[in-house]
Amino acid sequence: MRRNIELAARLVVVSLLAVACGGGSRTPEQSQREFRFDVRTESFADESRPALDTTMYVPVRTPAEAGRAFPLIVFVHGSGSNPDYYRVLLEAWARGGYVVAAPKLTSDPPYPPQDVSFVITRLLAMSAERTSPYAGMVDPERIALAGHSAGAFTVLGLGFNRCCVDRRVKAGVMLAGSAPVGSAYFSGIHTPLLVVHGVADPSVPFERGRQMFVDAAPPKIMLTVPPSDVPSADHARPYVGTENRPLPDTRVVIATSLDFFDRYLLDDRDAIDRMRTAVDAELGFKLDVVES
Repeated sequence: MRRNIELAARLVVVSLLAVACGGGSRTPEQSQREFRFDVRTESFADESRPALDTTMYVPVRTPAEAGRAFPLIVFVHGSGSNPDYYRVLLEAWARGGYVVAAPKLTSDPPYPPQDVSFVITRLLAMSAERTSPYAGMVDPERIALAGHSAGAFTVLGLGFNRCCVDRRVKAGVMLAGSAPVGSAYFSGIHTPLLVVHGVADPSVPFERGRQMFVDAAPPKIMLTVPPSDVPSADHARPYVGTENRPLPDTRVVIATSLDFFDRYLLDDRDAIDRMRTAVDAELGFKLDVVES
């Protein structure tokens, strides 16, 4: 009971934070509330690749406040799922003051990194258009990627593969992901990375996620999620909750990821301390932080 009360309080504090105008840490006034958000579904097609069907439907959640730019998070779903499956997580990020785009990718995994990069390009272009519903809303200097399972592999390719990294990406979150055995990722790349992995993940062994964290260059953080009461669900349930409601483990993931985004997209120097305090209060969770 004490664990759940403390965690609920932590989530409220974190999710009420709002983005400071022009970047930087949040102001005291902004920390007292959460953002309402709007949702629009866009249809994007990359006409530079006419031989392929690149049409994507992209739900975009935007904080409901005009006249300012917010950081952008592009989320990549796992195999056999869709963006709505992760609604609890995506809505929490939007309430925290982030533009959140989650394309529905129609190809089989591994998903093409070009599709995700194109979503970034289109949203930046729409933000630059005065008549766009996203006019002035996306900060081009504060962009992160996040992905689950097969989607995490796409994040790895776009944010941490030295052959084809998208330099607009300033941070990456890997949920239950892994790097190919013997791969040459991360070399010379110091993009901040958050790895989240369950000890009892039945689909992607914990050791794969841990090895990815070991191989990555700092700054890097790993949140280890303890086994749940439903081990078969440990690959997805910590990130999606149940019936569109967050579970205690989901709340830890939400709070940790928001602190991560705050630290590396907003340069909030207190975010890591908040993260450590919250995770230390949770039985079975473990946090590893390597900033330099």
